Parts: sequence; structure tokens; C-alpha cells
Amino acid sequence: MVIRFPRARAVAVALAVACVTPLFAVAVQAEQIFTYDNAGEVAGAAMSKPRFNQAVVGKTMRYCANLSPELSVTAQDALQNWTVRNEWSVGAADRLAADARARFSASGPSVREEWEQVEKMMDAQVEVTSDLFVKQLEAITMEKYRLKMCSQYVAVVNAGKFDVTAEADDPRIFELLSKHRK
Repeated sequence: MVIRFPRARAVAVALAVACVTPLFAVAVQAEQIFTYDNAGEVAGAAMSKPRFNQAVVGKTMRYCANLSPELSVTAQDALQNWTVRNEWSVGAADRLAADARARFSASGPSVREEWEQVEKMMDAQVEVTSDLFVKQLEAITMEKYRLKMCSQYVAVVNAGKFDVTAEADDPRIFELLSKHRK
């Protein structure tokens, strides 16, 4: 399947939306809340969703693992289990991004430069947005409540709420990632 990417700016907009989508979806216990107008936007979301989830799960589980000996093992296990369950989607997102990079690079220097900016923006958005989860935990001043919130995050990760699934995500995102599965 060949994906026709629109100009890099349209992908950038999709990436901006896709990075925020999981944050709100988990916060309100909702499913996918944004829609995409074209294949390029779906591709942008498919490239960013697994990376965002990986960053959120990794950062929060590492933070929580360092809070107490009781949480250390369960948070580390949750991270390891998430990684195993979602390795395919992270790899598929990386392959999709590599394909986009090759296509944009072949389109000439100005398009390649624009795509490089889009990739930098995507990485920055993933970092900033995923940092919000840890900052939320750090803002809890009473240790017992911080530990409680970490326990809840571990439970959410273990329940698969941060997994890339056909049920929780836009079916087009899941389908595109599935097509890039090895």
C-alpha cells in the first residue's frame, strides 16, 4: 500500500492533534476523540501515537518505580509488559516514519527540510506532552497520594489503556500500523 502524504504542514497538524489525543482520552476515560480528514493526517497520527504512549508509559513507570520499594517491581513489570505488548506498534510507527522520510527526501531539498522540521516538532511534542504525566505526579505534595496515583497509573498500564488497539484507537490508525507490522 502506498500512502500519499500531503504537504508536510498537514502532517504536522495531524501530529500536533495526535500527541494530545491520548492525554485527554485517558484523562476522561474516553475513546479516540479526534478525527482525521485525509490519509496524511491518519499517517501522522499513526506515527506519533505509539511513540507518545511509549514515552508516557516509560516516564511514568520509571518515576513511580523510584518512589518506593513496593512500587518498584510492579511499575517495572508494567513497563516491561507494555513494551512486549506494544513493540509491534512502535516498530510499525518507526517504519512508517522512515517511509515518509524517504518519500519527502526524494521530493527535493525544500520538502525534505520541511519534513525534518515536522519530525523535530513531533519529537518535541511527544516529550513535552508526555512530561505532563510526571509533572502531575511531582505536583502531588503528599507522598501517600503520589503513591496512590502511581498505583493507579500502574493499574491503567496493566489494563492496557495505553496499548495501541483497534478498540481504543481510530480504526484507520490501527489498520495502517498493522500494515507496517513485521
